[in-house]
Amino acid sequence: MPKIRINGIQINYQQTGSGPDLVLLHGISANLSFWYLRFAPLLRERWRLTMYDLRGHGYSDAPPTGYGTGEQARDLAEL
Repeated sequence: MPKIRINGIQINYQQTGSGPDLVLLHGISANLSFWYLRFAPLLRERWRLTMYDLRGHGYSDAPPTGYGTGEQARDLAEL
């Protein structure tokens, strides 16, 4: 899966489908596979899906700090 450097860390992400953009965020202790395996096949016909591993989850980097809502929002905005 591709990675992109955002706010000093590597973020793992996946895009699939076509149409208007729809970003799918996973919950704490999950990763993008929560969406990719079950829901993406149903949604990608209508939407261009962007799913990513939040910092510290899945294959994204796990820095020692930066897990507040502000940092998470900046990561999403940069993605």
